[in-house]
Amino acid sequence: MRKKSGLKERVCNWLKGRFRRVLFAAGIVAGWGCKMLQAGQVYAAEALQVTELCVVRDEDGICASCTYRDPDGDSSILQLYLEKMDEQGAFFPLAYVDLERTGEETKTARTLKGAAQPGIYRAVILQQKGEGMPVVRFRDSGSFEVKESGKEEKDPKGGDRPGDGMGLSGEGSCPHSLEEVMYREATPCQDGVLEERCKTCGQVFGRTQIPNSAYSAFLKEAADRITAAAPGEQAVIQTDRWMSFDERVLDAMAERRDISILVQFRYQGVKRQVLIPEASDVSGLGDENGFCGFCYLGQRYMEKFDE
Repeated sequence: MRKKSGLKERVCNWLKGRFRRVLFAAGIVAGWGCKMLQAGQVYAAEALQVTELCVVRDEDGICASCTYRDPDGDSSILQLYLEKMDEQGAFFPLAYVDLERTGEETKTARTLKGAAQPGIYRAVILQQKGEGMPVVRFRDSGSFEVKESGKEEKDPKGGDRPGDGMGLSGEGSCPHSLEEVMYREATPCQDGVLEERCKTCGQVFGRTQIPNSAYSAFLKEAADRITAAAPGEQAVIQTDRWMSFDERVLDAMAERRDISILVQFRYQGVKRQVLIPEASDVSGLGDENGFCGFCYLGQRYMEKFDE
């Protein structure tokens, strides 16, 4: 009985010890979780505070300007950029400067000034949380336009456009009713470009290419050229970029059997020509989607290679 009693006592003591260690570990985990939560709250309170972000132009040139404070900031990298919009509606950098840590002090940073060429500019703050981490756009300013006459418009009525982070919005800013208008018509060589701007104040927010609009312009031009050809004439369709016709071109070809059509194109770096004689039967050229490739035309009709 004594042996059984001693064994029972040892088992109970072992279980008590394990239970105490489990409680101790749980306490450590709970304490670590509370510290992480507190750290997150402190980080949120200590985020970069931007009071002004704008593009500045004077007699010396144009630059990006930022007034900010960074109370006990983290180790992330912050940079101020001056960007300009290209013809395709995308912004590219012109100049940048690193934003220094300021603590409680409010500081203003500016990029180096450059020549104020006509166009649309903006100031942007980029942030990188650490080495090897992705760079994100923290905030950007409103559009700043330098016109041909040398006069500029800074986001009319004091409005500005928020970036991926928090934006700025001064009192009395334009509410901005956006519309898309054609900025550049498409040609067979380049896509058209749409401009997004405010109907009220005229501020431009961006430009975007219209996908496949250059191909559509090529097809329209080809169909129009075939339709406008005089009887007995040869319509020449020339391109170094495109490789097929659609239904509208094939329909125009079917209606103009009184002309010949010469298609000049480039395939794998080689110039090729396909001649479709007068009175040719062009039915059945299109695939299930209504398209016909130029190489298939070469299999159906006369083709020669330029040396």
